[in-house]
Amino acid sequence: MANNGSAIKDNFILKNSDIVLALMFFMVIILMVLPITTWMLDIFLTLSISFSIIVLLISIYVMRPLEFSTFPTILLFSTVFRLSLEIAATRLILLYGYKGTDAAGVVIQSFGKFIIGGNYAVGIVIFIIFIVINFLVVTKGAGRVAEVAARFTLDAMPGKQMSVDAELNSGLINDQEARKKRSDIIKEADFYGSMDGASKFVRGDVVAAIVIIVVNIIGGLLIGIFQHHMSLAQAASDYTLLSIGEGLVAQIPALIVSTASGVIITRASRETNLSKEFSKQFATYPRALYTGAGILFFFGIIPGLPHWPFILLALILAISAFLISRDTLRKKTEIEQKSVEEKKIVPESQILESVMQVDIIELEVGYGLISYVDSSRSGELLERIKGLRKQIAADLGMIVPPIHIKDNLALKPNEYVILIKGVEVSRFEIMPGKYLAMNPGNATANIAGTVTKEPAFNLPALWIDESEKQKAQLAGWTVVEIPAVIATHIVEIIKQNAAELLTRQDTQKLLNILSAKYPKIVDDLIPNVLSLSTVQKILENLLNEGIPIKDMLTIIETLLDYGTTIKDPLMLTEYVRSALKRTITKTILDADGSIKVITLGKNFESAMLNEYKKAKELGVYSAIEQPVYQKIIGAVKEQVKKALDGGHTPVILTSPAIRLFVKNILKDIIPGIVVVSSAEIAPNIKLQSIGNMEIDYAN
Repeated sequence: MANNGSAIKDNFILKNSDIVLALMFFMVIILMVLPITTWMLDIFLTLSISFSIIVLLISIYVMRPLEFSTFPTILLFSTVFRLSLEIAATRLILLYGYKGTDAAGVVIQSFGKFIIGGNYAVGIVIFIIFIVINFLVVTKGAGRVAEVAARFTLDAMPGKQMSVDAELNSGLINDQEARKKRSDIIKEADFYGSMDGASKFVRGDVVAAIVIIVVNIIGGLLIGIFQHHMSLAQAASDYTLLSIGEGLVAQIPALIVSTASGVIITRASRETNLSKEFSKQFATYPRALYTGAGILFFFGIIPGLPHWPFILLALILAISAFLISRDTLRKKTEIEQKSVEEKKIVPESQILESVMQVDIIELEVGYGLISYVDSSRSGELLERIKGLRKQIAADLGMIVPPIHIKDNLALKPNEYVILIKGVEVSRFEIMPGKYLAMNPGNATANIAGTVTKEPAFNLPALWIDESEKQKAQLAGWTVVEIPAVIATHIVEIIKQNAAELLTRQDTQKLLNILSAKYPKIVDDLIPNVLSLSTVQKILENLLNEGIPIKDMLTIIETLLDYGTTIKDPLMLTEYVRSALKRTITKTILDADGSIKVITLGKNFESAMLNEYKKAKELGVYSAIEQPVYQKIIGAVKEQVKKALDGGHTPVILTSPAIRLFVKNILKDIIPGIVVVSSAEIAPNIKLQSIGNMEIDYAN
């Protein structure tokens, strides 16, 4: 029953938190206006100290500043709460200070006697030191950091928004994740803006504390001497001790909250809390600890300096460095031994089976990258890969096979390899702890970094330190985290090899999905009209040219229309392409709603048409005479270079009859070149010619 009552009580507080908050603010007003007893003041002063400690601990444990987004409001509340306590304490000191040092409660008396030793001269010095530390060091520094953070956060908002758009467009995140990231960006700007203003509260609190202690001392002396006929020495001793005690009781929580403010606004977002991040970063560089131990030992043997403190600390640092180095080596050895033991434990028959089995897509990482794929160590790559599989399915309409991830000790520590059906297709070496920065073409400033190539698109890039991240974003650079770099690379590899990844089993799954809603058309097509392998080949042809196969209904209906008379997968693909004109148009449409195309000149088209007829007689789709081929190469390269120099993606427009032939000829010259026919352009789309390919040709 007691547990149930407690649960009900907790539930009531949670459900009525707005009422509780209103009562707390009302209590602050009561403290300012109405007199309270000494035991109540003791409770509230203890509450103030406890509250400030809790705020500091939360500031240390949060992983991101936004997880404690209410901090500016808490800062305001704690400041007003302390001021109300100082007013209440001042009232008690001035009214009852003549009775002795317990006039304002046990807490103030204890601070006055214990911390300052009952000596008001020492108390004044300690109070001044507290004021200097809080006002000139912590508060001023935190206020400046908040001011700079607010300005830079606001300046970086456009760059961060563009980064979110880039991730969304590349398929690394979905719409919901993009909305959350945009919301976080706005909240972050609001948070730092609020912190900039809230830091002024603390500075005002320090000034108020100085004024209050002066008023308490002077007012207490006047009241004690003239109203209560105390001696000057007794009045000075009692009222000064009470005033200093009250000032310290107020300034200690203020200093703690100011420190929490500094911790919050100087923290960058991390996947772990401050304590774990602190220990992790110190443990990363045991050599620095060894060096520090050596320096301290050197100081310890210098004549005239105290020996044992330096030597003791040197010994502690050396032991710590040794333990860290041993732990790092042990973890590395465990990984190697685990790999060897797994090979020993597995029976030979299973080893042979595992060797013979080939994963469709595989990612092998060096041991230095294991933390990025280990979810128990805050690795986010696995979640990104789950997201990219969904995104590719949404973009291309194909089922992406599971991506098998494993470590490979034969790789460099920070290297990874992407394999398709057991064969390496790409590899890249990253720099852990850094960010990949790319210039989209409009960056306004250069940044310091290590030159590299972006792995997915082979674009120039830089590895930059975290300290350069904000500067790069403000200058217009696209800054990407390491998990996003790897995920983007995998996405592009999958898109480039989509046709190869599509199996008969995947094709059957796509047909089963369609059959659930349109069973008749699937039953009519297979096996009566076309075989499953023919449908698979047609889908592969579409994916080979980057055309999504999401619209399976249109694809299957088109195959039903033409599959009864045509069995050639290549020719059927051309008919399907015409039916998918809206899909194709969308993939090549510019932002202005037009399509920039390179057209075929009269002689060029005649040459292609004649060569196509000759090739057709031979039963092939890509045969062409060598002299004509050389002329075509020159014309194509010239116009493609011209288009690229103008910032356009080359799109070659042909007549429907020769599109496939032109594509087969040009794909060897420029891999990935887009060739479309006039029948594959949606109606009412504006075509803009940016080049015309022409050659000398006599039939």
